[in-house]
Amino acid sequence: MARTLRRVLAIGLGLAVAAVLGGCLFVRAPQALGPALIVSDLIGPVGGEGEFTFEVVDLPGAAGLSVLGLRYDPTKFRATQVEGLNGFVLLCSRIDNDAGELRCMLIHPLEGLTRGAVARVRGQRLAPGDPGFALDTGAVELVDNANQLVPRGSYTLRLGGAPLYYIRR
Repeated sequence: MARTLRRVLAIGLGLAVAAVLGGCLFVRAPQALGPALIVSDLIGPVGGEGEFTFEVVDLPGAAGLSVLGLRYDPTKFRATQVEGLNGFVLLCSRIDNDAGELRCMLIHPLEGLTRGAVARVRGQRLAPGDPGFALDTGAVELVDNANQLVPRGSYTLRLGGAPLYYIRR
C-alpha cells in the first residue's frame, strides 16, 4: 500500500514538474494584432543602457511619416538617442529628460511600412520599476505613403513597460 502510494505521488510530482517546465520552455509572447502603434518594453539592466522601439502593426496604408510624442518617468529612464529603423529617417527630435518627454518626427522616403519597427530610443535605465510610458495622443500622427492622415480611430495604441526580469533587481 505504501509503495503504491509513493509511486502515485512520484508520478504525480513528475507530471507536475514536466508541466511547469514545459510551460516555461514553450510559452510564446502574445502576437501583436493590428492595426496598432506599439511602444515596446524597455529592455536593459538597471544602471546600464536600455532601449525600446516604436512599432506599427498591420496599418491600413503603409506608414510613410510618423510624428511621435512620449512621456516617461525621468527617475527611471534617461533618453539619449532616437534613430529611425527599417528605412525611416529621423527628421528631428526633442528629448527633455527633466520633464520626461520625447518627441520625434520620422519619414520613410520610399514605400513606407505596414508592419515593423519605425524607431528605436536608447538611454540609461536609472532605477528598477516601470518607466511609466504614456503616449501623448495629441502628438501622435501617422501618415500613409499616399500622404493621407491615418485616422486615430483606425488603430490602437499599446504601451510597453519593463519586463519583470528587469524590474526586480
